[in-house]
Amino acid sequence: MGNNHLTDSIKAYNKQDYQTAVRIWRSYAAKGDVEAQYFLGVAYHKGHGVNKSLTQTIAWFRKAAQGGH
Repeated sequence: MGNNHLTDSIKAYNKQDYQTAVRIWRSYAAKGDVEAQYFLGVAYHKGHGVNKSLTQTIAWFRKAAQGGH
């Protein structure tokens, strides 16, 4: 899966509209998209749009890595 489908989420993130970015990433991550899973890990690491969580950071990074990211 290319990352063109994540363009809107990246634009939102860069505008600091973290909730929108996270909503989009969650949707794609649930479908197995490794880029979205990675970005969710970053969001949890930084606390952008979600509560900061080391557990969630590791979980999303692990899923992304297992998927080949």
